[in-house]
Amino acid sequence: MIGYTCAMLRYYYPLEFITAFLNNARTDEDIAKGTKFAKEKGFTIKAPKFGHSQNIYVCDKETKTIYKGLGSIKSMQNIAADIMERIYAQSPTNFVDILFLCEDVRIDDKRINSKSMDILIDIGFFSEYGNLNTLKQARHWYDKFAKRKTIKKQDCDDWLIDIIRPNAGKETEKQFSDINKPQLIKDIISILPKHKDNLQLLIKNQIEHLGYVDVGDYDVDMDIYVVQSAHKDKWGRAWLDLFHIKSNQSVSYKCDTKWFDKNPCIKGDVLKVAFRTKEKVKLVGEDDNGKKQWMKSGEFENIVSVYKIIKE
Repeated sequence: MIGYTCAMLRYYYPLEFITAFLNNARTDEDIAKGTKFAKEKGFTIKAPKFGHSQNIYVCDKETKTIYKGLGSIKSMQNIAADIMERIYAQSPTNFVDILFLCEDVRIDDKRINSKSMDILIDIGFFSEYGNLNTLKQARHWYDKFAKRKTIKKQDCDDWLIDIIRPNAGKETEKQFSDINKPQLIKDIISILPKHKDNLQLLIKNQIEHLGYVDVGDYDVDMDIYVVQSAHKDKWGRAWLDLFHIKSNQSVSYKCDTKWFDKNPCIKGDVLKVAFRTKEKVKLVGEDDNGKKQWMKSGEFENIVSVYKIIKE
């Protein structure tokens, strides 16, 4: 009866079934099976996102998307997902609002800690509010001013004093007080140069904290890959297990050994890759002297010919 019920749920409610399957997965193999089935059904599995994610996998019927939970992220507080849900319910309009709400919203008298917040920023959890560098910039100024009751003029450059003054309720010869800190931080950010995003850093952060890559709506070139492992087999051939960001697929490729020896890569490196096609050979026996005999098979494979490690 359990088997019959599961088959029925899998057929009529595949999105919900896969979500439940992933939440009950006990091994990496189970997760791989659930992920593969989701792709076969045309569902998208995305990294944790503000406004969507909980501690566990959750699904969005409207977009046919499954969002991963925060519960599996190393060093993440177990209350982080619940706090983020409560903050989202207050409809923050920008990232500065979120930062100040993180101070106010508590569960069991605990607020989200700095390490958990850093991880959420690093993996693109708040991507709808800006790119990685923009959010880190906002966090810097929040940490600098959010808890200050007064700001001494001697600690500020002239440009900063000009921004603090209209946001201060009281000014003396030496300092400002009664400051509208949320608006101050927003005004500072609004005049600072805009930093372009560092996609490679986002990818590396996701590999470190999530174990996979999901860059969402970023425009990624077709020839960009992430190294999942790099090694040589017992015959001295170089192999690269690569994750193709654009298609969200993992594939193992042979690599030109001379190029690999000259330009070694390691797990987590982001590569711009060029391939060449090579005909496979197969072993057909040995000659009278015991030397192995090979012949072309008529099948072809892609070999990593060259690659460039992208630093930024």
